[in-house]
Amino acid sequence: KQVISKIIDGGGTADYHAIRFAHEFLLRRPEGRKVVFSLTDGEGSPFEARKQIQIGQSLGITTVGIGIQENISGVYANRIPINTMSQLAEASFKQIKLAA
Repeated sequence: KQVISKIIDGGGTADYHAIRFAHEFLLRRPEGRKVVFSLTDGEGSPFEARKQIQIGQSLGITTVGIGIQENISGVYANRIPINTMSQLAEASFKQIKLAA
């Protein structure tokens, strides 16, 4: 509750930090297939996020961006545009099946 109460509208999108955290976490995991799903409503710092996604790719980690009513094509090569909640469920399920 304390963390959620600090979230503010217009506070920026920290995709780079979230992606880096997920990549570092997955590098410590023994699984052979590693996929990050990033739900985002913006691009954050596009250059840094794009670079981190490339680093993850070189380490065998696939990163998929799910853009919630936002064009994220400038950052995520693997991306899913979402405009409704029903699209989120359908698209996420399809991507999980492809990643398995």
